[in-house]
Amino acid sequence: FNTDVFVAKQLDYSENCIMSDLKKIADYYDINYRKLKKDDLIQEIVIYECDPSNKILYMNRQQAWLWLRELKEDAKLKHYILF
Repeated sequence: FNTDVFVAKQLDYSENCIMSDLKKIADYYDINYRKLKKDDLIQEIVIYECDPSNKILYMNRQQAWLWLRELKEDAKLKHYILF
């Protein structure tokens, strides 16, 4: 467990994600986000992602989000992406 990575991820999510984005990530990981404030949800997500047993799922999500970003930037395909 690396404290620097943990804090860096928390700061990244806090600065770059809105609550709806965090809820999508939580859904992907099957994290219950009901009644959680933004900071609490961020902490749950980061704890999940820092767990070595979740590394494959974390890497899959990173790859899928990258693909989504690329599809949203494509002039033709962005009309079909509702995420």
